[in-house]
Amino acid sequence: MKNCYLLFCLFTCIGLYAQSPQMGNLVINEFLASNDSTVADQDGEFDDWVELYNLTDIEISLDNFFLSDDPEELDKWTFPAGTLIPEGGYLIIWADDDEEQEGLHASFKLSADGESLILSDQDTLVIDSLSFPEQFTDTAYARIPNGTGNFVYQSPTFAADNGNAVSVRRVGFLGKKLSVFPNPAAEHVNLTLSEALSEVLTFNLIDATGRVVIDGSIPKGSLEQSISIRELSNGTYFLRFTNGKSVEMRRILVQPN
Repeated sequence: MKNCYLLFCLFTCIGLYAQSPQMGNLVINEFLASNDSTVADQDGEFDDWVELYNLTDIEISLDNFFLSDDPEELDKWTFPAGTLIPEGGYLIIWADDDEEQEGLHASFKLSADGESLILSDQDTLVIDSLSFPEQFTDTAYARIPNGTGNFVYQSPTFAADNGNAVSVRRVGFLGKKLSVFPNPAAEHVNLTLSEALSEVLTFNLIDATGRVVIDGSIPKGSLEQSISIRELSNGTYFLRFTNGKSVEMRRILVQPN
């Protein structure tokens, strides 16, 4: 009986350890190969970016996985140890050939003239790949339906469901109606509207990898909301505001006093 129990534990542990992304479970979901004015990285640079999407209900480790734009060099860039993508979540990699920057910055840039993009595992077995055609400024190439469909040109949906097919801009439907201050901020950020909206304004605070760290909303008819950021690490974050079919992004910097 004892031996059976030990065997059960052994095979259970092996099963848990062996859980790794299979083709179709972790995908290249969207990318932007010519970024002029959409979303900037933590240093305020408008670089190319690639979005991965985890279709499973378990967190996936990308330790020693690879991303490349060269089919002859699959291990061109290695994900740092400890890189995780949450269940049903997104991960952003900046393709800017600037590995000295903090965060996920690949060792290559994307060509807007068209090329390849390949995601592979520790053994350089391809998890997902595509060859893409010419790309256009501030226009993403994204899977529709989200995570499973073919790639189409559309407005970028940085770290969000591609099916929304909405415009993501630094200044858009809110414009001067919304103030975000202080910025830089240390303990809290105040959101203030100059006039009340007729619908709830929802928002997400997203870090530079595309991970949502705070969710919230400004109720219909309200003018103010305060966000506590005391527990956040220093760096650049993005506030994504959603109101019906409209989306707008604002960049904030979290740093100590």
